[in-house]
Amino acid sequence: MGIKKLFFLVGFMGFFPVLMFLTAQQGVEIVWVEGKVEEQQQGNKWTFIEEGTTVLPTAILRLSRDTLVELRYGPLHMRLRKPGVYNLAEIISSTREAQKNSTGPGMMVEKIARLVGKDTTSPVITTTAGARGASAQDSSLLETMCWDEGERTEGIKEKEDPFLYILSLYAEGDYPAVVKGAQAIKQRGTVSPEEVFRATYWEAVALYAQDLLLPALRVLENTPFYSNVPEYGPAVFLKARLYMDMTDWSQALGCLQQYEGVNISVRDRQAALFLQALCYEGLAKKGEAKKVLEIAQALDPNSDVGQEISAYLKRM
Repeated sequence: MGIKKLFFLVGFMGFFPVLMFLTAQQGVEIVWVEGKVEEQQQGNKWTFIEEGTTVLPTAILRLSRDTLVELRYGPLHMRLRKPGVYNLAEIISSTREAQKNSTGPGMMVEKIARLVGKDTTSPVITTTAGARGASAQDSSLLETMCWDEGERTEGIKEKEDPFLYILSLYAEGDYPAVVKGAQAIKQRGTVSPEEVFRATYWEAVALYAQDLLLPALRVLENTPFYSNVPEYGPAVFLKARLYMDMTDWSQALGCLQQYEGVNISVRDRQAALFLQALCYEGLAKKGEAKKVLEIAQALDPNSDVGQEISAYLKRM
């Protein structure tokens, strides 16, 4: 082999990993799919693609009826929820533009939602510094959670609650492990409907922490809620937050009104009403939004939420 060919081969082999990295970075990952998704090929042919597939950012996708798709392109997360044909280049461009020029109720939702649950021991989900996490993982919550499969007898200590392990994983930020752990609990032979709901909440909240909104919403939608478990209020709020993040203001409003009926603090009630008002704004119902804000402000004008409401009312 000539010296020039050798240098060329060595140079190419050195560049090859970089080339592969750039190619991978340029791909759009199909993170989660429910239903049928097809990609357009040459000659106007369509081929089915599966979850975990990576396609070019110029790909054309076709969604069948009742199909949901979660996509990731670098830092961008995109969600397709309606049947039809989608040009990914256009979706990427519009998503970037929406993030760049984000205005309206969505910006305030992010701010107010962070305030919910901070004065309780409920595992309500908030968003801080761009990372999703639990607002409370203190010992008082852990101590109230116990597991009883009917195997207890007098003088024998209760079995350890498997949700304690889920909580510890969540506190460590190991969200994929939380999802797997929650799913494992649901597959136990002796699991009760209430325990399925509890596990579903932690599965959903861990998916949400990974910015996987559609699968998080889907598991909540497919599971009956039980008001006699500690995760009930947080689950209702999480469902509302998911709808708000996807600008489905009507569905979010219904969940927030349900959350109002939970045993929550005055401060959380104020925040929930504020978020309801933002939903009304998203629905172009400013009159209703103002009425709800005034009710919320009257609960406690001097609280941090009350002061936020006062400032917001002045800008309306």
